[in-house]
Amino acid sequence: MQNDHERLHFSQSQHLELNNRLTDIRERIAKTAESAGRNPEDIRLIAVTKTASPVLAEHLLTLGIQDMAENRWQVAREKLVHPFAARVRWHFIGPLQSNKIKSIASAFSVVHALEDAEHAEQFEQILTSLGKHMEAFVQVNVSGEPQKHGVHPENLHLLLQKLQNYKFLRVVGLMTMAPLTRDSIEIRRTFRGLANLLGEERERLSWGNLQYLSMGMSNDYELAISEGATHLRIGRQLVSLEDTPEGGESR
Repeated sequence: MQNDHERLHFSQSQHLELNNRLTDIRERIAKTAESAGRNPEDIRLIAVTKTASPVLAEHLLTLGIQDMAENRWQVAREKLVHPFAARVRWHFIGPLQSNKIKSIASAFSVVHALEDAEHAEQFEQILTSLGKHMEAFVQVNVSGEPQKHGVHPENLHLLLQKLQNYKFLRVVGLMTMAPLTRDSIEIRRTFRGLANLLGEERERLSWGNLQYLSMGMSNDYELAISEGATHLRIGRQLVSLEDTPEGGESR
């Protein structure tokens, strides 16, 4: 639990810096969305708090961030015991492990890294027993990089067919990660590829719930917005004031 000593570790100047960073990101989101002819209100900002302390995460909440993401259950549960966590909509963005799915299903509202039918069935069974609904994004390896997680595009339709009739695990969209490169053309190609896949599958499956695109992180969220992103996963630009590297899959 958080105590007064922990609170002292997050100074007024840090809170001001956090507010400035968040304001800048929100302004960039709005400007990019408007340039693309989109409504900024249609874009959800998810703060990736995997390297952030519970204190910083709570300050994000006071600044209006209600969506936060974690990629490891062992780290996430340290934040989830704090009182503020009950007011957060928690997203799980890391690779899934069978022995952690029950904990994730119990504690999180959204999962962004669904990539196979076996894990989906586990979620559905556990959620059914809990009487709880959960939203999910299917992760797609659009760029084809061997080190990346996600279903390959040619296998996406078959997987979605298997998930379409679930009652408690509700697939609402697709997720991807762009290559770690400065080549904006390559990044756009990945994001546009996911958007095209979403449109194709909505039409093929007549699936109205399949409508969101989780793509775009600290390095490339403006490109993602211009290609139709609805959910942005931004970590480093918010949490690095604690001098912790963002790393991993939420750059």
